Amino acid sequence: MLKNYFSLVMSEIVSRVVSFIWIIHMARYLGVADYGRYSTVMAMIGIATSFLDLGVNFIIIREVVKKPEMVRKYMGAQIYLRIFMAVLALVFIWFNLEWSNFPRDIKILVFIAGLHMIFHNIGMIGDTVFAAFSKQYLTAIMHTAHNVGWAILGFYALTTHGNLKALLVAMAVNSLIICAIYLWLVLSIFGMPDFTIELPFLTHLVRLSLPIGLTAIFASVFQRIDKLMLSKFCGPVEVGLYSAASTLIYPIQDLTWCAAIIVLYPYMAKLNEHPAEFKAVFRVVISWIFAAIAGCTAMLVAFPQQIIHFAFGSKYVESTHVLGILALQMLSVPFHGFLARRLLIQNKQKAYGVANFFALITNLGLNFAMIPKWGIFGAAVACVITNSLIVFYYSICSGISLADHLDWGKLTWVSVFCLVSILIAKFSSFTNLFVVSLIFSTIYLAFLFWTLKPKKEWEKIAGILQFAKQNPAI
Repeated sequence: MLKNYFSLVMSEIVSRVVSFIWIIHMARYLGVADYGRYSTVMAMIGIATSFLDLGVNFIIIREVVKKPEMVRKYMGAQIYLRIFMAVLALVFIWFNLEWSNFPRDIKILVFIAGLHMIFHNIGMIGDTVFAAFSKQYLTAIMHTAHNVGWAILGFYALTTHGNLKALLVAMAVNSLIICAIYLWLVLSIFGMPDFTIELPFLTHLVRLSLPIGLTAIFASVFQRIDKLMLSKFCGPVEVGLYSAASTLIYPIQDLTWCAAIIVLYPYMAKLNEHPAEFKAVFRVVISWIFAAIAGCTAMLVAFPQQIIHFAFGSKYVESTHVLGILALQMLSVPFHGFLARRLLIQNKQKAYGVANFFALITNLGLNFAMIPKWGIFGAAVACVITNSLIVFYYSICSGISLADHLDWGKLTWVSVFCLVSILIAKFSSFTNLFVVSLIFSTIYLAFLFWTLKPKKEWEKIAGILQFAKQNPAI
C-alpha cells in the first residue's frame, strides 16, 4: 500500500508542479481574454467527458476486487461502453454548441479538444484495472507522463504557432500517445479483453453504474457551469480571472486527498462490514488530510494578492479576492471525498446520485442568482456554499454521523492554529512570501506532529489495512 501511496503522491507532486508552471506560462502568454476562452472550451469538454465513463470504473474496481478472474470480461465491457458513450458525448457537444450559440472560433476549438477527450478517456481503462489490482504505481507513472508530455508539446505549439488552435492540437496528440501506451500496458499485463459479452451482463453492469454515471454528470456540470455562465454573462476576461484563482485551488486540494482515497478505496470496500475498523481509518485519515488542506487554505486566505501576483503577474490582480473566497471551499473537500466513496461501497448509488442532483440544482440556482449581479465573486460564493452543502447531503445519505466519526478535538486545534495564523498575517507587515511560507510550514508541521501524534495512529491503521489485505473474505 505504501508503495502505491507514495508513487501516487510523488506523481501528483511532479504532475502538479509541471502543470502549475505550464499553466502559468500559458496564462501569461495568452493573456486574460484568451486564457478565458481556453477555460471555457475545457469546461465544456469536461462536462462532455463525464458521459464517457458512465460510472463503470467504480463498479468494475469493486467487482474485480471480489472476483479477479473476471478482469478480462470487465475490460471488454468497459471498452464497449466507452465507445458507445463517446458517440453520445460528441452529440452532446454539438447540441450544446448549437443551443448556446457560441462564436464559430469557440466551436472549432471545442471539437479539436473533443479528440483529446476521447483519447484520454479510452486510455483511462488502464487506471481502472490498475486500481483493482493495487497497481496504482502504474497509474502514477502514466499520469506523470501525460502531464509532462502535455507541457512539452503545448510549449512547442505556443512557441512555434502562438495560438489556441495549435495548443489544443498538441493536447490531442499527447492524449493519443498516452492512450496507446495505456492500452499496450493493459494488454501486456492482463491479456486481450474478452469481447464475447452477453447482453444481460452488459445491461446489469449499466444498471449498477448508471446512478454513478448520472452523478458524475451532475458533479461535472456543477464543477464547470460557473465558467460557462461567466462566459455568457460576463465575457472571456471574467472567465480568465476566475480560472486563474481556480488554477491555484484545485491542484492543492487534489494533491492533499486524491492519492489517499485512490489507494484506500479497495481497503474501504473490504472494511464495509466492519464499522469499527472503518471508523478508525476514517478518523485518522480525515484528520491528516484536513490538517494539510487547512494549512494551505490559511496561506491562500492570508496572502491572496502576493500569491496571484507571483503566479500570474499584474494582469490577473483582480483575481485576488476571488482566490481568498475559493480557498474556503477546500475545507469541505476531504469530507465529501470520503463520504462519496462510502456511498459507493454501500451500494447506495441512487442516494449518491440524488445527493449530487440536489447539489447541482443548488449550484445552478446560486449561480443564476449571483453571477449576473456580482460576476466572479458571485460564482466563488456559490461554489463555497454548494461544496459545504454536499458534505451535509452525503452525510445524511451514507448514514455516517460526522459528530461520531471525526476527531473534533484535533480538528478544532488545527482550525484555531490556522485562524490565528491568518489574523497575525493580516495585521502584520510581512511581504516576503517565501520567508513567510517557510516559517509557517516549519511551525505548522511541528504543531501537527505534537497534536496529531502520527506514529501511534498510523501503526494502528497499518495493522487494520494489513488485516484487510490478508483476508479476502472481508
